[in-house]
Amino acid sequence: MPFNFRSIETSLGSLVEENEDLEKLMNWEQGKIKNKIGIERRYLSNNEENTESLAKSSLSKLEAVNDLDNVELIISVTNTPNNLFPSLSHYLNSFLNLKKNVQCIGINAGCSGFTDALIIAESFMIKNKCDVIIVTADTYSKYISPNNHSIRPLFSDGSAAILLGYIDKGFFIDKSIASSEPNTEEFLIGKKDTDTKKEEILMDGPKVLLYALNKVLPNITHILSENKVDIMFAHQAGKIVLDGIIRKISKEIYLPTNYDRFGNLVSSSIPFLLKDNFDKLNSFNNILLSGFGVGLSQSHVLLKR
Repeated sequence: MPFNFRSIETSLGSLVEENEDLEKLMNWEQGKIKNKIGIERRYLSNNEENTESLAKSSLSKLEAVNDLDNVELIISVTNTPNNLFPSLSHYLNSFLNLKKNVQCIGINAGCSGFTDALIIAESFMIKNKCDVIIVTADTYSKYISPNNHSIRPLFSDGSAAILLGYIDKGFFIDKSIASSEPNTEEFLIGKKDTDTKKEEILMDGPKVLLYALNKVLPNITHILSENKVDIMFAHQAGKIVLDGIIRKISKEIYLPTNYDRFGNLVSSSIPFLLKDNFDKLNSFNNILLSGFGVGLSQSHVLLKR
């Protein structure tokens, strides 16, 4: 039983974009965004901010309030790194300048990336009896065309730094379900134009939504039907998907949401939910984490104490 959630710190892009501002820009009727996707505002990175700077910001907050001497692994999760390689985790390791030699792993993943990282982290902690840091960070707004009205209202820029502490009696992964759907890579993709070399994020919203409802939701309901779950932290994809989950699960299961306040934070979506509920997080005995998105992929982890 290797770990607990010792500390979680977060950072957001410094530009706050309210729905009213975006609706005026797009010549939409007031209230359309909130009614359709449930999101009230977005946090966007400014010209001086990027994925690495947001990651360092959340990591600095984590370092300020925690002893990191027992950390032996840093895992970074991002779709929008500053550089192709080395991974973001290597830059964060240099930023921290820890006393121990630290292993660095970078995961190029989106909304399922945090749960993927948690699976790697648990295995590493069992073997090495050490602490692990997971840092998630994305700045999708830098790669979305201002004219792309379908996905511009969805995404926020943010980062989270999570310290997992090794302990004898804590959480362990009791079950995990993970898969990637073939021939869906183009449905949510960061693409480079071969002529202009400009990178842009494109999404086929209806197909991503159908994937969530037809492929992801059945796995969630299957896990819930066979296991006791006290609380479920699901990727904050938006109103339609979360309402679909709520209709399918028992009212006895607590399903917190925050997409209205933050929008879709991609890899940091679940960590922000964990932060919101941190005071009681380590008191639960059965926690389900469900990430799904880019790939199209899904990753579900059932934690038990």
